[in-house]
Amino acid sequence: MRFSLDGKTMLVSVGSASNVDDSDISPLEKNRSAILAYNPDGSGMHIYASGIRNCVGEEINPTTGELWCSVNERDGLGNKPRPRLHHPRPARRILRLALYYTGGHPDPRLPGKHPELKDKVLVPDVLLGAHNASLEMTFYTGTQFPAEYKGDIFASEHGSWNRVPRAGYEVIRIPLHQTATPRAAMRTS
Repeated sequence: MRFSLDGKTMLVSVGSASNVDDSDISPLEKNRSAILAYNPDGSGMHIYASGIRNCVGEEINPTTGELWCSVNERDGLGNKPRPRLHHPRPARRILRLALYYTGGHPDPRLPGKHPELKDKVLVPDVLLGAHNASLEMTFYTGTQFPAEYKGDIFASEHGSWNRVPRAGYEVIRIPLHQTATPRAAMRTS
């Protein structure tokens, strides 16, 4: 959960209960795989962004006020769906969780469902290694590291049981001053 810079919006991430289901398939997925927005007192709930399987790390960019999240993708598709860092835009549907991943790639477990959405799926801002399980992130605002790190994201990853080859714990840096999308993460020691 995070608050907007002006303190007027509370943003709450609600992960999916599965790897495949969405609200078309399971009513239990209603308002899941989403970031919900509320007034600070908990009233006025609406969907800020949807189709985000499991936004385990939310952070507000202290300079721009944009919400960023660290998203862990679904299991059961090998190394194809890659976790990502993304800054979801308000009131924009990002993707239908169970139907497509990382752009318009269809989930083969649900063939032919909602083909009209394929071209509406957004490619994430930063693609990470498959199943690296990025958990938390922070925007660097300090002075201890080189000046070019200022404003970049540092994210922690713990690896995964189902990644080939296996990957372990690490911290990565995402230089936000680059203009190319998707951006590449830089491994740190």
